[in-house]
Amino acid sequence: QGSVQLLGAMAYCAPKHLGTCLPTIVPKIGEVLKDPHPRVQEAAKNALSEIGSVIRNPEISQISGQLLSALADPANTKKALESLLTTRFINTIDAASLSLIMPILMHGLQERSKTNKKKDG
Repeated sequence: QGSVQLLGAMAYCAPKHLGTCLPTIVPKIGEVLKDPHPRVQEAAKNALSEIGSVIRNPEISQISGQLLSALADPANTKKALESLLTTRFINTIDAASLSLIMPILMHGLQERSKTNKKKDG
């Protein structure tokens, strides 16, 4: 729990350094979200929301709430995928932004439902 809280606090102390490490950190926090202890889960959710403030891509920042919600609860993956599908990307997507997008895309592709895989924009 303390480790996850520390990662969340890094979003304010060293946002640039944390941004480069997010591709490694976000999947690990995703694993911590599955911890059976409620305090650990809550600390992971708080860390994800604090980490969301590191995202500099304007398009991802607009939908970061939905992305973070899908990371915290896979049942929200469909809504996050729909928001990604309707988003028009103009700016480049950095590693920090991809660290939020990729776990959701991977989860969406691994679902049994083919509707997520067949959607077109």
